[in-house]
Amino acid sequence: MPLNVWRSGAYRGHKGGIWIGLLGMSLIGTLLMYGLLRPDEAISSTWNPLSATEQSKLFVRLRDKPKMSVSLVCGSSECVDLAISFNMLFEKIDWSVTNVGSAKEIISQVDGILIQSKSGEAIQFKDAIEAATHMRAALRVADSTMDMTVIIGRLPKLER
Repeated sequence: MPLNVWRSGAYRGHKGGIWIGLLGMSLIGTLLMYGLLRPDEAISSTWNPLSATEQSKLFVRLRDKPKMSVSLVCGSSECVDLAISFNMLFEKIDWSVTNVGSAKEIISQVDGILIQSKSGEAIQFKDAIEAATHMRAALRVADSTMDMTVIIGRLPKLER
């Protein structure tokens, strides 16, 4: 505290605040030390839905592309909002959508968004996602009855 503030007495109403701050920092430090609080716990691991701007940009980029059948995989509550956003977008551009909701064994192995496809059109979808949003997606060639499978896995730590 600067000397002139100390002499003026302006600190008098704030003495308790200093002690509360010190005690709070001590408590957080203790919780971290004993492993009761993980440093990344305060950071959400839930995917946000697409914003209106992101949906609009994706719609413009994808509306003239060939119609596709898409399997949308989201197996946990952390990805539901984003899955609903993608589902609404796919319906709006008249793509056939199948939602797969119970694929926790797949989700637990995927960080971020994984696009599996047997065709080259999935590259255009990947490029559209990356151009219209802050998200990044991985692409993998896979045999499937669907044209494309979009798997929403765990939120990567860099995007939290």
